[in-house]
Amino acid sequence: MQEKEIQLPPVDQRELYGPNNSKFRLIKDAFPKLKIIARGDSLKVFGEPAEIEKFELAFEQILTHLDTYLSLPEKVLNALLGGEASPALNRGNSDEVLVHGPGGIQVKARTENQKKMVAASAECDMVFAIGPQVKPTLL
Repeated sequence: MQEKEIQLPPVDQRELYGPNNSKFRLIKDAFPKLKIIARGDSLKVFGEPAEIEKFELAFEQILTHLDTYLSLPEKVLNALLGGEASPALNRGNSDEVLVHGPGGIQVKARTENQKKMVAASAECDMVFAIGPQVKPTLL
């Protein structure tokens, strides 16, 4: 049996663990072969090295999702624990939601040129657009 301590980045632990630790119980239930203990800003995981590695990969996706969207619905948590990839890891996808506005409004690139602008902003530090319909120029 191996022990691994994982330091949590600065995230909202109330959102990570859920009310009355409901999300933390879901995480623990997804890895029944491991003993997982949360203390302050760290997690201690006890178990076989292969199981700990699986846990670390899933937990990294959970933290990435939480860092990107600042929320972790149980539906998303179950999907991430089930082995699905986090949408937060696919930043290059132009059909992806760019930001969540007030009331959960999803902001996406709609036109082809908007998608090019999003792709250009992922590659470059600064992107200039002139006029209503532009073609991005990479600097």
